[in-house]
Amino acid sequence: MKIEFIDYKPTPLEEKQLGVATVSYDDKIWLRYKVQKGKDDKGFYLKPASHKIGDEYTPSFIIDSNFVNTAIDDCIRENLKKYLDTGIGNDGLPF
Repeated sequence: MKIEFIDYKPTPLEEKQLGVATVSYDDKIWLRYKVQKGKDDKGFYLKPASHKIGDEYTPSFIIDSNFVNTAIDDCIRENLKKYLDTGIGNDGLPF
């Protein structure tokens, strides 16, 4: 299993989410996660990208393995924390 952080794209400040993080899973699949603000704007949490069906939003994908979910979550958090702390994206440029 290989999980690689690809990038983070912030959203405009008026949006309720902070941005979108992309990871590569085994160099075959790219997964995108919404980065949501935590309670009282402290920290953040991750949600899989979703789409609207009727009046409800449904995740666009489901990883059916706690081990893989934890590895993806850890990878995103580790890399995203660096970017949020420094304001510099993985291309070396400010975002």
